[in-house]
Amino acid sequence: MNFTRIRCLLLCLGLCTVLRAQTGGRHAYAFLDLVPTSRVAAMGGALNALSDGDVTLVAYNPAALNAAMHRTAALSYVDYLAGIRYGYATLGWHADRLGTFAGGVQYVDYGSFTEADENGVITGTFSAAEYALQLSYGRTFQVNGVALQAGMNLKPVWSQMDDYHSFGVVADLGVMYRTQDAGWSFAAVVRNLGTQIKTYAGRYETMPTDVQIGAVRQFRHAPVRVSVVLQHLEDMHLREDREFYNEDTGLMEKESKSGWKQAGEEAWRHVVCGLEFFPFEGFWLRAGYNPLRRDELAVDGKKSTVGFSWGAGLNIRSLTFAYASARYHLAGAVNQWSLLVHFK
Repeated sequence: MNFTRIRCLLLCLGLCTVLRAQTGGRHAYAFLDLVPTSRVAAMGGALNALSDGDVTLVAYNPAALNAAMHRTAALSYVDYLAGIRYGYATLGWHADRLGTFAGGVQYVDYGSFTEADENGVITGTFSAAEYALQLSYGRTFQVNGVALQAGMNLKPVWSQMDDYHSFGVVADLGVMYRTQDAGWSFAAVVRNLGTQIKTYAGRYETMPTDVQIGAVRQFRHAPVRVSVVLQHLEDMHLREDREFYNEDTGLMEKESKSGWKQAGEEAWRHVVCGLEFFPFEGFWLRAGYNPLRRDELAVDGKKSTVGFSWGAGLNIRSLTFAYASARYHLAGAVNQWSLLVHFK
C-alpha cells in the first residue's frame, strides 16, 4: 500500500464518520466527532451546558463533572453506517477537596477492507480501527463570588490503518455557569484541541477542533428542559454554495442568493436544538434537530427526517437505560444504546 492509497483510505473513513459532509476527510482522528452517548445523540448530537449525574456528559464538556457522578459507570454501543461499529465507556469518581475525576475509552472499528495492488489484483484484506483514552478532571471555582465549573479532558489517540499507524494527543477545555434559582446554565468548550505526535506517512494533519457555546433552560413549573448549542464557531463558513445545471447555458452554475439569506443559512447551520420531557419520575423522552446534518446529508427533494433525532431513557434504581435514534440519511437511522450504573 503506497501513500496515495492511505490518503484515499483516510478520506473515505473521514466521510463515513464526520457529520459535516462538506468538510469530511480534512482532519485526522475524525472519529472524535462521533456522538459517544445516547442522550446527546437523541438531542441533536451536541449538549454541553448540562451537569447532573450522567457521567457520559463529560465527553462533550469536562466542566460537567460533579459529585453526583461519583462511582458512576457508563457503556455505550453503536452499530453505525456501512458496517462501522463504535463504543464508549467511562467511570466517574469524586474526591472531596480535590474535585471529580473520570476515565474512559472511545473506539471505532471500521471493519475489514479488500487490499489490491496498483493493477487491481486482490492481495488480501486489512483492517482499520482508532482508539482514544479519556482522562478527565473537573471542579468548582469561585471567581469574584461566582461559582464556575471548569474541567479538562486529556485524550491520547491511537489510529491504525493496515500497516500505517498514528499517535496524537488532544484535549477538551470547558467552563460552565449555573444559576441557583432561574434554572439556566451556560457553557463554553473547545473540543479536540491538539496535534499528531506520530504521523501516518510523514505528513502532519489538523485535528477536528470544535469551538462551542451552549445554554440549557430547566423550567421551574414544567417537566421540560431545552438545550441550544452553537457549534463549530471556529469556522464561520460552513455553508457551501450548491451548483445546478442551467438548461439555457448548458453549464453548471452556483446558486444565487441574497446576502441576508446566505447569512441566515450560515448562522442556522451552527445551531443544534434539543429537548427533554419528563412525563413522570424516572422516565424521559428526548428529541433534537441538527440543521447542519440535514443540509449536508439530505437528498434534495427527499429530505425526509434527516437531521432529526429522538430517544428515551428509563431509570430503575441504580440502573439507567437510554436509547437514541438519529436519522443521517434516507438509507436508514442509526440506533444507539447506553447503560449507566450508579454504584452506591
